[in-house]
Amino acid sequence: MRQCIFSVPMVLDQKQTPTTHVERRQIIDGQQRLTTLQIFLAALRDFCHEQGCDDLAMECDSFLLNKGMMADPEMDKFKVWPTMLDRSQFADVITSGSRNALEKKHPLTKRKYARKWDPRPRMVEAYLFFHNQLKEFFLGSPDEPPLEKRSGAISAP
Repeated sequence: MRQCIFSVPMVLDQKQTPTTHVERRQIIDGQQRLTTLQIFLAALRDFCHEQGCDDLAMECDSFLLNKGMMADPEMDKFKVWPTMLDRSQFADVITSGSRNALEKKHPLTKRKYARKWDPRPRMVEAYLFFHNQLKEFFLGSPDEPPLEKRSGAISAP
């Protein structure tokens, strides 16, 4: 069953920045939505690379990373920064470049005598969820055929 998703408005506060710096805005309301969108775009970018759709992957990248001169490239490179607590895992998700690379950075681990695997960081899990959903939607699954084989799918001329 497919669900409709919509986004509500976000509230931003423009911050004063010198002319050589990337413009900054503080997010008053909508931080989680923007961060989730960034994670989805990273998963879409990496999925597109895997499928050989490099132009679309580069387009996704333009919504994730700032380009050009930056006063502080390490700080200014991302379009969105989450809270301090989540920055490390967020940077891993955005910069890993592939699902495999991210899984190598954050492998599944299990404590001695534990029945279940320890969870990966939340943003890594979100990325993996989105990547799996994209793969299933476009390439199919045991329950659904690939997008191109579904009745009513849009075909290119």
